[in-house]
Amino acid sequence: YDQCACSINLGLANTELNQLPKALNHLQEALRIAEKKGYVILQAQCRNNLGLVYLKQKDLATALDHFQKALTSAAYLADREVEAKIAKCVSLTNIGMINFFLLGDRDEASTYLNNALEISEKVGDIHHERVITFYLGIIHSERDDLLAYKFLRRSIELGELMGKNLIEEEHTLSFYSLTSNAYDAIVPLCLKQGLEKEAFEYVERSKSRAFIDMLAATHIRPTIELTNELKKLFEREEELLAKIRAIQTRNLQSTRIALEPGEVDRILDERERVYNEIEKIDPEYVFIRRGRPASLNQIREILLRRKYNVLVEYFVARDKVFIFLVTQ
Repeated sequence: YDQCACSINLGLANTELNQLPKALNHLQEALRIAEKKGYVILQAQCRNNLGLVYLKQKDLATALDHFQKALTSAAYLADREVEAKIAKCVSLTNIGMINFFLLGDRDEASTYLNNALEISEKVGDIHHERVITFYLGIIHSERDDLLAYKFLRRSIELGELMGKNLIEEEHTLSFYSLTSNAYDAIVPLCLKQGLEKEAFEYVERSKSRAFIDMLAATHIRPTIELTNELKKLFEREEELLAKIRAIQTRNLQSTRIALEPGEVDRILDERERVYNEIEKIDPEYVFIRRGRPASLNQIREILLRRKYNVLVEYFVARDKVFIFLVTQ
């Protein structure tokens, strides 16, 4: 099992480096082991990754064949094992993305993605739920503004809840960089619906998220003297962050991590309770950790208090620049 998992990871690494022949060799070796030993879930993961490599080589037919076979493998155990459900979810997502971005079939893409979304919600896999709701938002953005807004808002909420991912989305197609482009998509959508306040607040949230992601690479220290109570809270926070990192990187681990439905939500809820306790002692530390931006009303109050006339805010989307003027 470990040799197979290692070959998959080497295949992933070489795919990221665009060393596609090496990636194919590692993934085909992993598939050979998985089929020989009967590792059904690893077979699905191998085929999902092989599909990505062939897609990079512009071999759409072979890529789709691997995604379909991955779906078949994952479906074999999907009623019994959470990991099989997630592999099935990934296969459905990949096929949906090909139907939308490469074949131009929105309806077929929506069907696959909605099936994938149902699985991710049932198993509590908010990482893939974030990916799927983002793509569903993009698909619906040209024909159903309200539905697109619903999906994009959910994707952003999940992204902000999880914090910055430590690794790229494994086994899934990356037509967009998800974290930033969810904001890029929802801001013009809000403006199109006349929701100027919501659009501005999403701009502020996107910049706050970028700032927090930058801080994630640094060590954030408490701003007051460490007490025994605060030390215990920080130790518990680190335990919870370690659990989140382990879940985020579980596909790179040689030892599988069991993940029960709703477990991520429970960990995040507990982390929030810990932050509520720390906030009573060191609010500045929690403010930096959470990175909550000021609301439009709070910004207007600051302008009034400091006797400024206007605040100019810029937001650069994929093909447009939006300028917001905020007055008292």
